[in-house]
Formats: sequence, C-alpha cells, structure tokens
Amino acid sequence: SNEAVGSFYMHLEFMLPYKPDRLPSDQDRGNSGIYIYNRYEVQVLDTFGLDLVESNNPGELKSEKERWCGSLYKSKAIDQNMAFPPLTWQTYEIDFTAPKFNTEGEKVSNAVISVRHNGVWVHKNVSLEKGTGNGGKKAEVAMEKIYLQNHGNPVQYRNIWVVEK
Repeated sequence: SNEAVGSFYMHLEFMLPYKPDRLPSDQDRGNSGIYIYNRYEVQVLDTFGLDLVESNNPGELKSEKERWCGSLYKSKAIDQNMAFPPLTWQTYEIDFTAPKFNTEGEKVSNAVISVRHNGVWVHKNVSLEKGTGNGGKKAEVAMEKIYLQNHGNPVQYRNIWVVEK
C-alpha cells in the first residue's frame, strides 16, 4: 500500500505459476506472501492437493506446513488446505486487527487475524503475540503499510482492495 493502515479488511486474488519440476511444497513453487506491516506474513505458495496429515501425501514434501499456502509464515499452519491448482485464480480475504498500545507505548492487545482462502476459513481470530517468520524480530506497530512479497517467482495479483475498520 502507498499509505500506512491500521486495522483492515483486505480482498485480493492471486495466480501461482506451474512448476512441476519442483517437489510438492518446495518454496520455489510460487513463493510470495502478503506481508502486513512488514511483520506478519500470509504465505502464498503452490500446495495444491497436499494433505495436512503428512503420511497421506504420495511422496516427499519439501517444507513444513507452517510454510504452505495460507499459513501464517513459520508460525501457524492452516486449519485446512484450500489451495487451487497453479494457473488458477485464487482469493484471500484477510481480516486484520492491529495490535493496540497504551500511551506509554506498551502493547495492551495482540494483533488478531482471520484468513479465508478461496472462500473457506483457514484461520479464524488467531491472536499474534509477535510477527511471523523474520517479522517476529521487529518491534510491533499499530499502523504500517501492506506489502506483496517478491522472491523472484512469477506470481500474479489482481483485484486488490483494502477497507480500514
């Protein structure tokens, strides 16, 4: 986003590339993400057809579930895998409540996130004690920009809109 936002509701659509030469859940299968405040990441990755029960998958997986599509990167796996096949438009609806701070700058409430992937809740009212992945090393803030992460994969985005709440 061009401007910092506080709590918000976001809708966006994305399409992942087809990379059959990579193992399932490989981080080179469209790796990207929605990076809220440069601290909290909702992962974007081709994990179509993978089962959260590891033994139900037909072969070797390249990454853990906390790095699959829709996961809160390296922090919380999805409740269910709703990924569509690559080269198909998918949707995220993200409801994000920013952390709150008192006048002394002390955090009084955690950020809370809910994520719908392709119309199905994959996270519902998850309290975030800190950022996800490397974002967890940064001090939290009450407002900041929203970023689309780029790891050199040809991920496409469209129909992105944000409503502050």
